[in-house]
Amino acid sequence: MLIPQLVLSIASPLSSIFNSPPHDLSASAPSYAHQPSSSRSTFSPLLPPAIPLAVKSVYLNAVLPTGGDDGSKGYLAGSWPHHWPVSYPGSDKAYHLGWSGMISVDGKAYVFLGDPEVDSKGYRPPVASQKAFHYTASTSVFAFEAGGIDFNVTFFSPVTPKDFLRQSLPLSYLSVDVDSRGLRKHNVSVYSDFSGEWASGDSNAEIEWAFGVEESIGVYEVSRKDQLLFSEYGEQAEWGSAVYATDMGPGVSTSSGQHYDIRGRFYRTGKLNGSQDVRYRAINDRQPVFGFAKTLHKTSPSIVFAIGHMRDPYVNYVTPEGQVSRRGFWSSHFPTWRHAVSFFLSDHSSAVKNAIKFDSELKSDAERVSGSNYSAIVELSTRQAFATIEITGEGDDDVLVFLKEISSNGDMSTVDVVFPMYPILTYTNPTLLKLLLEPLLIYSVSGLYNLFGDRVLNLGLFDQQLYEWQNDWYWNKRERFGVPLDSRHLWTKTDWEVCQGFRMLPTVNDFIFLQCFAAASATDVRTRDMFMDSLVAFLEAGKVDAAFPE
Repeated sequence: MLIPQLVLSIASPLSSIFNSPPHDLSASAPSYAHQPSSSRSTFSPLLPPAIPLAVKSVYLNAVLPTGGDDGSKGYLAGSWPHHWPVSYPGSDKAYHLGWSGMISVDGKAYVFLGDPEVDSKGYRPPVASQKAFHYTASTSVFAFEAGGIDFNVTFFSPVTPKDFLRQSLPLSYLSVDVDSRGLRKHNVSVYSDFSGEWASGDSNAEIEWAFGVEESIGVYEVSRKDQLLFSEYGEQAEWGSAVYATDMGPGVSTSSGQHYDIRGRFYRTGKLNGSQDVRYRAINDRQPVFGFAKTLHKTSPSIVFAIGHMRDPYVNYVTPEGQVSRRGFWSSHFPTWRHAVSFFLSDHSSAVKNAIKFDSELKSDAERVSGSNYSAIVELSTRQAFATIEITGEGDDDVLVFLKEISSNGDMSTVDVVFPMYPILTYTNPTLLKLLLEPLLIYSVSGLYNLFGDRVLNLGLFDQQLYEWQNDWYWNKRERFGVPLDSRHLWTKTDWEVCQGFRMLPTVNDFIFLQCFAAASATDVRTRDMFMDSLVAFLEAGKVDAAFPE
């Protein structure tokens, strides 16, 4: 098996980053027909309810559901990715996102991503054997074997809190890295495509598309024919363009067309023929897909894709003086979005190096605060947290940050969703918190404080006895997966649980790192760990399939 690496091109074993042993969930291997009965994967640091794939912005938020009766159980091949609100109503296509990947070894193709059909009769190829899965704050890495070849599939969404340009880019990486030793004996090529489902939540929407090359980067652009500015359908943006891109170097071919035609061509030949479908139509009409293939060699054993959703403008900002359209911060640094995509792909090596440092420091800090369980929670939720914010502005002197309302409507920066972002922004870059609060304060003066603010700012607004009483109450109300914190219900929310679990910590440095809106109330380490352990037990129970469940 190929040694799992953090991301493509960095020979850094995951064992150097993940010190906790992987979870062997062989008993939970999926029962769907395409997964080999002999395939058993490990999962480290745990198997989450949904695995982050392309999670970089509000409308680029693809996950792999694992929990529930229909979940993938953590196996990438054989299930389709979903847009993040997998458990909420409102999408006629159930938030399905067409994103497939295959590898051809000596003329035989295996699926490693999605559940593609390769002919009109619905035939699905065999899947590659998944051996391991690891995640960090920035990456989700799957280790596979197929036809005697070991390879990694890495989903990488950079988190750069102090670099507004890179953080604002609504783009994510997918890389496939084949063990070059196998390429000495085998002929190998890799294929991946995406569908129009990334451009709209409405599968009946008419779409149009184009393919072009910018600075050696081949880019597919897919968008609604009729753009609906500042509108959503099924939590997806109905304006802007979905994009898929890669470097058009030696051995790379492209095609677009009906899904089983394009996928079937690679399945049969291990390459594409360059044909481009120009018959614009609805997403669900002979579903068009847009694909790339690359023949690999021992001197070129990998391919990196960029996937994204580019919008302009970003936000309709209501000010006391009227409504103002805000653009993405990245748009002021590039002449066109195509140049932004080209920059993103060329920046991959640098992004990898930055991610290794960021992920390692975050993991270390989390373990120092509360051990491996807390670290697993923080690493899992980091991409999701930063994908909710939009950094806008026409330049360095005109930056405002907005936070997406979740699973309700198109509102942004409501106070109840600002609170859960407070700790992670304070830990990574407090300037982001300032820029997030500024639009609210411009509109209206507000007093924003709670128990977390009381502790982090050392205000002394609440008597210590209040914390003691609350700490005792938690133990009286504890259930298997946590403490019901709303007396009207037996359920609770993960951000509530974490915030309660960390209200005990005595100094700012100990709890600055929390992922909740009011982290400061238990009064001993035992109570804090009770909340963390209960939450990890819930995550591992496989009861839900949400990205990071409430």
